[in-house]
Formats: sequence, structure tokens, C-alpha cells
Amino acid sequence: MVIVDTLTYDFRARVAYKDLLQASNSTKILKAIILTHFHLDHIGGANAMKREYGNSKTKIYAHNSMAYERSRYARVVPFYANRVSTQMGVEVYPKALPCMMKKEACLDTATVTDTVEDGEKIKIAGLDFEFLHTIGETNDQISIWLASKFLLVAADTVYASFPNIYSLRGTPTRDAFAWYHSVGRMRELSPHHLVLCHGDPIQGNFLVDIALTVYRDGIQFVHDQTVRLMNKGLKLNEIVETVRLPPMLRDRKILNEAYGKVEWSVRGIYDHYNGWFDGEADNIFPLSRSKTSKFMQRLLSDEYNGTAYEKLLHHANMTLTNSKNEEGTVLQDKLQWGLHLCGIALEIRESDELQKIATDISKAVIEINKENMIAHNFYLVYLKRLQLRISGTMFALLNPIEHLPIGEAFEVIPFRFKAENCDPDLTLKLLIRIIDKLDFVQGYIMRNCIIEHIKNPAREYFSRAIKLSTVQFRQIFSKTFDLNNTSLHDLKTFVSFID
Repeated sequence: MVIVDTLTYDFRARVAYKDLLQASNSTKILKAIILTHFHLDHIGGANAMKREYGNSKTKIYAHNSMAYERSRYARVVPFYANRVSTQMGVEVYPKALPCMMKKEACLDTATVTDTVEDGEKIKIAGLDFEFLHTIGETNDQISIWLASKFLLVAADTVYASFPNIYSLRGTPTRDAFAWYHSVGRMRELSPHHLVLCHGDPIQGNFLVDIALTVYRDGIQFVHDQTVRLMNKGLKLNEIVETVRLPPMLRDRKILNEAYGKVEWSVRGIYDHYNGWFDGEADNIFPLSRSKTSKFMQRLLSDEYNGTAYEKLLHHANMTLTNSKNEEGTVLQDKLQWGLHLCGIALEIRESDELQKIATDISKAVIEINKENMIAHNFYLVYLKRLQLRISGTMFALLNPIEHLPIGEAFEVIPFRFKAENCDPDLTLKLLIRIIDKLDFVQGYIMRNCIIEHIKNPAREYFSRAIKLSTVQFRQIFSKTFDLNNTSLHDLKTFVSFID
């Protein structure tokens, strides 16, 4: 008997194993346990199950990075505890996490005996198991492929919901780029049986292929469009308001938002690439909620005789005149509040008075931040943009298509797909041979409002190859080459969807 994952608690694991033995009318000893990743609901009963149903020869397998992932999580267990209990609704549903109600650590010391690497094959109980390192919900995650059975255990790379790319319980944002590539790799195996750790199994090659394709493409859509809009200069909340799954993905049951949410994922992906700072001058030194509340109370309680816009400007100006304490030291937090009010006013409308107040506050902030080059430069640039009345400048350090090595240039094309122009019924396959590079052939498939880039395309899936030189590829996808006088209809259609 080989068990994949062991539930959250030892008592649940024991019950499940007894039920399994009874259902299979078996008395076989437990040969091995395979843990797909370090999350408690997958490893909690491992030691108890081995102790009661195995023996000293029973092995517990996990990916070789599990120890690191568990250690990293353990560093901040006290911090995570409140967030985890809130997500699980422990105060409302006490049985959700018994460990927390008992004030015990919700960790298990599942004793891994053998670690595996990506692609490793091991014969266990007469079956050939292949372990695939499929980064997704965790970085130590493995999926399990039984080629002889055409059966794939997906772990938490695929489950019956849009994935939790960012979890509100507190976690580093999961790598969405790696995640959809993991699902793509699983799809390439062409399994007939897909076992989900959370959700019903999917049977039949046709249905499994649809599920894996939709899941993969849903993650890629959200990732690629977030990256695209970041590169176009949109702010985080503008991106959140823009990125929505297209109907052909949104309406699929496997992408329902019962667990993960598209909005959280967009925010997580933005943070994954950018970090906490949103680029706004008033957030270089963010105000605490308590300070913001005090400043807001003064603003709202002031019976200033004027319009709301005038009131904003009045209070912004007051932060400058009242920015020094009794010792004459300029207070950064008051000036930050002033910049924040100027930002709100600027969203309403521009005015000469606003520009003057914001300029004066900026000069004061610049003066007290001379010692830090980075903060100083940000404030200087903010001041210059105020004076020029522009919101920002997009400096093109390089055009990836024109300047990167050709292989890397191919990789950026999917991040330029204009989803707003997407044709839901269009599927387009493009095979491109670069004639001045030996054996350099790459493929693109446009479907479900995404572009899949295929580095090693199977030629039989494409009708013919389009032959281009490196220079021609760069010119065509940089929109400096006129395709109107060519007969390459598919290429013209494809390029029309690219920024």
C-alpha cells in the first residue's frame, strides 16, 4: 500500500486508512507515504500512519526542498497564527483547527526518510512512480506520474477553484509564472486520470486535457495581463480594476473563485515583481493607521468655509506651516500627510494653487532627506513632474524585442497580448524558424486570450513554418516592419494582437 498525503491530524489519518483498507478488502502493510508538499493538511498524519500501519521499512518521501520550506514557515508561525485562524474561521467554527483551540502549534514533524528530485523515478510496491517538481501553491511541491496507469496526482498544482496565488492568511506570493508552466508540463503528459488533492478526480483524456488547459490558461491570463499593464505604467488599483478573466475562462467550473480570487492574485503578482512601494511620493515613508486617523479627524472636524477641494488644499498648506515641533525639527509625517492630500486633490483636478502648495511641500521634504540618495531622488523627480505637470515619464531602458538575445525576445511576446481585443473563438498556431540561427524554431499558440510560447514545438501540430531572419523578427514584433504587403495572413493577424 502506498499513500499520497496524510490529512491534517493523526486521528483523521487513522480513520481514513481504516476506511481505505476496508473498501479495498486489503490487509497489506503500508509500504510508503508520499508527501506532495509541506502544508499541514497534507502531512499532519504521516508519522502516526507509519507508526500504526507501517514498520521500520516504511518510507516517507518528499521533495528535497521541503525541509527548507517548513523551516522558513516556522520562523514566523506566531505571526501567521492569527491570520490562519481568521482564514479558517476558528472563532466561528472551533473544530476547523483543533490545534489552535488547544493553543498548540499547528505544525507536524512528519519525519521524511527519503527526498526526491525532479524527474526521479522509483519503483514502490511494484509500481513505477515518477516525481515532478511542479512549483505552484508551494515551492517544494511534487506531482506524481504513474505512466503505466496514465494517472497523475496533481497535488495542489490544480484544485477545484481558481488558485490561491496570494493567500490572505499570509504567505509570500506564489510564483504565477512558474505555476502555469507547471500545469503546462502536466498537460504535456496527456494523462487519462487526474487526481486532485482538493476536489473530485477527473476521468478521461479529453476531459483532463480541457481541465489542465483551462487551469493553465487562467493563471497565465491573470499573470500576463498584470505584467503587461505594469509595463504600460498603470497603477496597482487601476490594474486590479482592469484584469478580469474572459468569459471562456471565467465560466469554467474549475476556475470558480471559491478559494482563490483574481483580484488578490493581481495584487500578489504586482507585489511579486515590485514589492511594497507603489511609486507614489506620499508612500515613500508610509504613515501608520493611527497617525492617518489623527490627521483625518482634524480634516473632517474642521469647519472650514469652502469647497471640499479648497479644504484639501487648506489642510495641505497647514501641514507645511505646522511641520516643525517645539525644537524646530521638521516632522516628516506631517509633510507626508500634506503630499497625500495633494495627491487626492490632484485626482480631482489640477490648479495653480495646488501646484504651488505641492511644490513647497516637496522642497521641504527634499531638504530633510538629503542623507538618503534614493528618497532624495524620488522627491526631486516628483517635484520636477509637478512643475512640468506630468504624471510620469516612461524611460525605455531597452526594447526587449530589439535588444535581448533572440531566445529571450521570443519569451516577452505573450506579455504584450492585447486582451481587450481578444477574439474568444480564435485559435492561432504560429511556427517561426529563424533562418540565421542553427535549428532555431519556436512556436506560439493563441487561445483563450493568452499566447503560449513553446520552446521545443512538435512540428506536427503546426501546418507550416514561417521563415524569418533575426532582424525581421525584431522589426515585425516591434511594429517597424510593414506586413501589409506580405501574404503572411496568420502572422499579420497574430501581430495585430500585440502591443
